Amino acid sequence: MSAEFDCCECGRHIVAIGATAVPTPPLCALCLTCPGWFRHPEVRAAIDPEHDGLEAWERTEPLGGADGRL
Repeated sequence: MSAEFDCCECGRHIVAIGATAVPTPPLCALCLTCPGWFRHPEVRAAIDPEHDGLEAWERTEPLGGADGRL
C-alpha cells in the first residue's frame, strides 16, 4: 500500500510507502518538522538544490515541470 500526493507547502511529489491514506493536511515529513525549509538557501542547497524556493501556491507550473514529477 502507498499514498501519493503533492505537499501543500513545498509542492514536492511524495510517495508514502506503507501509508493507507494521504495525510491531512497533505504535508511531507520535512515540511511537518521544519516548516519553510525551502525559503533558506543553505538548507535548500543541502536537501533539494533543484527546489525553486517557492511555496506550492506561488507557482504557475508544478515543481519539476508540466508533469509535476522531480
